[in-house]
Amino acid sequence: RPLQRTVREALMYSGVNVTDDIPQGQVILKLYPEEISRSTYAVDTAGDVAQERLIYTLTFELIDKNNDILIPKQSIKTDRILYIHEDQLLSVNREERTLIMDMRQDSVQQLIRRLAAYNHED
Repeated sequence: RPLQRTVREALMYSGVNVTDDIPQGQVILKLYPEEISRSTYAVDTAGDVAQERLIYTLTFELIDKNNDILIPKQSIKTDRILYIHEDQLLSVNREERTLIMDMRQDSVQQLIRRLAAYNHED
């Protein structure tokens, strides 16, 4: 699971002790399935799609071990433009995967900043 792995690595890199053992955890970060949507961004003179807007959504909430909500469910959205070249579909697919990984990484970094901001408010 790429999202969970990316979040786990980012938290550990930030000095957070990550465990799957809920009774030991002080707080629980609940991740919802990541969402990727797309829409037409531009068309060429022939009316074919030339660019698509990819939107990546990471949704999470933070609860404590008593199931009290510390950070209510919220979403982080990032987007990128994917250029469509009909004669290079393999490279377009590769570029799409790269953009999704990039958006995931950006969203996780935003998540870490939000969690750090919450930690400083305590």
